[in-house]
Parts: sequence; structure tokens; C-alpha cells
Amino acid sequence: MNLKNKKSFSSSLFILLTVLFCGIIPSFAQYPEKTITIVNSNNPGGVIDLMARKLAVIAKKYEDVNIIIENIPGGSGTAAMNYVLSQPADGYTLLATLKSYISTGLLSEDGVKINDFHLLACMVYDWEAIITNKNSEVVSFEDILKDAEIKNGRQKWLGPNTGGLDHLMALETWEKCSIQARWIPFEGSSVSIAALLGGNGVVYVGNPLDVKGRPDLHIAAIASPNRLSDFPNTPTFIEKGFDLKEQMWRGFSVKKGTPKNKLDFLENLLKKVSQDTEWQSYIKSGYAEPVFLNNAEMEPQLKYEEASAKRLLTRAGVINESSGKTNKNSWLYLIAFLIASAAFVFIVFKLKKTLNDKEFLVLVFLIGIPLYFLYQSSFFPNSQKITENGPALIPRIWSLGLLLFTLIYLFRFKNIKPTKNVSEEYPKLLAVKLVLLLLGYFISILFFGFYISTFLFIISILWTLNYKSILPMLSVAFGFLLLIYLLFEKSLNINLPNGIWL
Repeated sequence: MNLKNKKSFSSSLFILLTVLFCGIIPSFAQYPEKTITIVNSNNPGGVIDLMARKLAVIAKKYEDVNIIIENIPGGSGTAAMNYVLSQPADGYTLLATLKSYISTGLLSEDGVKINDFHLLACMVYDWEAIITNKNSEVVSFEDILKDAEIKNGRQKWLGPNTGGLDHLMALETWEKCSIQARWIPFEGSSVSIAALLGGNGVVYVGNPLDVKGRPDLHIAAIASPNRLSDFPNTPTFIEKGFDLKEQMWRGFSVKKGTPKNKLDFLENLLKKVSQDTEWQSYIKSGYAEPVFLNNAEMEPQLKYEEASAKRLLTRAGVINESSGKTNKNSWLYLIAFLIASAAFVFIVFKLKKTLNDKEFLVLVFLIGIPLYFLYQSSFFPNSQKITENGPALIPRIWSLGLLLFTLIYLFRFKNIKPTKNVSEEYPKLLAVKLVLLLLGYFISILFFGFYISTFLFIISILWTLNYKSILPMLSVAFGFLLLIYLLFEKSLNINLPNGIWL
């Protein structure tokens, strides 16, 4: 072999060995070779967020692993769940998992569900409790039963969200204890507790940690199998003769399809953390119970809890039996919507010659918006019980009320002679103003809440339509808001949005 061929052979061999070396070595790379991210649906400082951060610290005692926390709140967990599902199933993205994600899957319209994940382990049991106001007439468990009997369906139970875990606890308690009551949802636990202390209900559904630092709160009964050491005087439901055990469990999951060697590594790491004394002390400091149940141990519990949640939510009318999510008669609403729209369009164009351009434009606006919201409400779950208010109630009341107002508006102009038409530019400008005001109204509600935003919106609309007498404008705005407050807040017990700045 000549020198040239030897050099060519040596070069080829070197390239071949390099390719084999680079291809083989990574296959034996030690997992984890990069940072693991735990995604949770709480804002920083929330219970599950703090739990994940504590896990990240303790895990370094047992493995050379770097764990960071990413907060993706929104949609009762759907935002965090969808984010994890969008990542590769490589063991580097974990989901801090709550039992409430079972309900999230049943209520979600985008198809995400807890079964899309492999639950590595459940690590915390946080027992559910029914809590009362010490300064009210209903304090003990016996007081609750007696008050429920007297009120015969008018007793109010408070908690965050409709269809969430606390709502499920309330539904199961009513079923087990033969209680007729109403569920009044609020935006979060703190608002619900404030409503309880303000006398807007008699029972708040939550966890023992909710009473910490709140001397006015009393745990009437707890859904644990035995009394908690931190609350030795608090009775369990079992002691009261009712077989009720319910908890908010917390754990960690990965996307299904994650390789088994990575599942095994993560499960072993979580087990080591669960047995750590620092971890156990931390969990117990929040009146919860540290546990470790792996995927195989949790699988039958998950199936039971999903079936139970679906049954209770269906019975309460939050979801329907066929799809579990939307109203099965939505197509009937679509037909009714099209017929009503055609009828209104026909009437409006018949009256077009009796209206000037501004009046015609306002009339179309008043008809189109409520019809749109009425149609959209057909996709909301209905409440099948008069003791509970479904999410479709508000838009339907608002839409039907505005349609009634529009009918009155139509009859007003029925026998009026045609009016002089205004310039074409003014109606176009008015349409732009109305659209901008409506968009600004929707955005304002997010920040300033319903009442302030609606007050400003009414004043702006009246001013845009050239009603510029200050006293009547203020009277209309305040009168409307007072009516809404009495109807929704007092009569229907529906709390309208407060806004993130209030």
C-alpha cells in the first residue's frame, strides 16, 4: 500500500471512529444531563408553587440534578397542562399535578385531560374540610344540618369556582348528609372566606390551612379518616356517621410516552424526597399529610375519582351526560338563533324608511350583539337545578333583556314619519366609536371590574349618542348598576368580576 493510500485509509478510519464515538456515547449519557423544569398552574407563592420549589431544593441532596420552576397560570390548569403536552416526552418537563385537574379535564373544551399524563407519584394529601364563621349562628356540624333543614334548599355554601374540587366536596357532602343547599362560587379562596365572614353564606369548603391565622373561622368537620393532630378537637365526617373521605392530593407527572428509564429515575427521586425529614416537616407545617403513592398505586384511585367527579357534576347540571362538556341541544339554539336573526333583520329593513341612518345603525347594533351572545350561551353548560346557577344564566338574561329593550325601541318608531337623513360620514364614524367603546369596555372589565367599567361605558355611550344632560346620564348609570347589583349579587348570588386591580 503506497503512502497516498495509507493516508486515505487512515483518514477514513478516523472519520468512521469519530462518527461511531459521537453516535454511541450520547446513547449511554447519564440522565438527567440537563435542567429539569417543573411547570405549575399557580402564580409564584401559591401552595403548589412553594411545594415544587421545596422539592427542587431537597432533590439535590440525593441526585446531582438541577430543577427550575416555571409558572404558567390560566384556565384552571389547562394552560400549564397544554404547555407540558407541547414539549417532548423526554423527562425534562414535569407537571405539578393537582387532583382538581380531573375536573379541569371534564370541563375543558380543548380536550386536555389528566389521562394525557403519566402520574409519577402523589406526594401530599390535603384533607377537605367544611368551615364556618365562629361569630355566626351556624358553627358546628349539627348547626349546619339543622340550618339546612330549616332553609330547605336556601342554605348557601361558598368556595372558589364552579365544578372545582371544593364544589365536588360540597356536592358529595350534600349527597351523603341529605342536605339541600346552593353553591355560590367566588374568585378564589380569600374572596370566598371574606364572603363567609361577611355573612353571605354559612359554610366555606376548603382545607385546614385556610383557618391558619384566622381566629374567626371554625372547622365544623374534616373529611379525613382520623382526627388530625393539629386539630384534635375537630370531628371527622366518619365520627358523625357519614362515610366521607375526601382530599386534595398533589403530585408530579410527565407527558405520556416518556422512556421507562427516565420514569424510574424520577419516581425513585420523588420517593427519596418523600421520605426526607425536611420534606415531611414542610408538608405537615401546612396541616397536610406527606404520602408517597406511585403510578400503579394511584391508577385505581384516579379511575374512581374521575367517575365520581363526572357523576356529581352531571347530577348538578354543570356538565351533561352525553358529552360531559357542552349542551347537547346546541343545534336547536342555532336554529332558533337563525330564525330570530332573520325575523329581526326583516323587521328592521321594513322600518328602515322610518329611521335616519344613526337610528338604523343603533338598532342593528342593539339587535346583533345580544343575538350573538344568546347563541354563544348555547355552548355553556346549563344548570338543571334551581338551587344552582349555570354559567349560561348571565349572558342569557342580559341578551333577552336587551332584545326586549330593542322591541320597545322598534314599536316606538313604528308610526313615526320618516326623518331627514344625516350625512353618510356620521353613521360610519358612530359605528367606529361604538365598536371602540365596546372593545374598551371588555378590556376595562379585566382591570377595573364590572361596576366601574359599566358605569363609564354607559356614560360614554350616552355621550356618543348626544345625550349630554349630566343628571339624567348619572341617574341612568347608577340606576342600571343598582338593578344589576340587586338582581345578581343579592337575588341570584352571582358575583360579578372585580378586576385584577381592585
